[in-house]
Amino acid sequence: MRHSWARQLRRCRTRLVTLLQRCACACVLCLCVCVCVCVIRQQKRRHMRHVTVPHTHTHTHTQAAGKCPPTMWMDRCIFVKVYPPQIEFGCSTMLVDNGDDQPCNPDDYLPGGRLAEGAILEFTAGDSACSETIAIEADDRWVCPNEAKGGTDGACPPEYIVNITLDRATSNVPDSFELLPAGTAERKYVSWLPTVGKDETLKGYQACFIASDTYGISQARRCFTVRVRKCKYCLRADEAQFLKSNLL
Repeated sequence: MRHSWARQLRRCRTRLVTLLQRCACACVLCLCVCVCVCVIRQQKRRHMRHVTVPHTHTHTHTQAAGKCPPTMWMDRCIFVKVYPPQIEFGCSTMLVDNGDDQPCNPDDYLPGGRLAEGAILEFTAGDSACSETIAIEADDRWVCPNEAKGGTDGACPPEYIVNITLDRATSNVPDSFELLPAGTAERKYVSWLPTVGKDETLKGYQACFIASDTYGISQARRCFTVRVRKCKYCLRADEAQFLKSNLL
């Protein structure tokens, strides 16, 4: 019995020593981790003292010399709202605000107007002087809520830049039918000189225009019927036209 108790006592003592050794290793490991974390934090604090954070419209707090900010990790939330453009065909307010003196009638773009959806654009073959100059405009009609409520200057962003293009995919006008100028503009002019005996058709043509912002977020579409006046030619001041007919 004595030998049995002695063996059990030695086993317990061995297990206790092993357990104490493991606990000691764990404590040393934890201590090393804590020391590393403290060193890293101290280095970050020293780095933050010499770093100047750029800012625009955010509020900043000046810290006393040699003192760190109250916390090293800060979350700052900024609410950003991007307003969507609302592109429509009509007189451009940007051109008016910039002092443009070329008149634009808003009624021309209303239903039944000369530039309404489905309106007829007429041209005369032979001389561009006999065809009316057609100017088409588009504008961003979005209204800033702050401006509607009488907000201060600078509270509303500027309007989107608008451009007008000819949609060749849905138009069947000749290649000589163009919109000028070629670059980005909120007002475009229809440039076309129909050829006598070639471009005069009874059905006419279809010309579709697309007005959109430069990012392609919002688009407006408007199609017209293009016709060339038949049997009507342009005469200059020094020209005469004689019509001969035979009476039967």
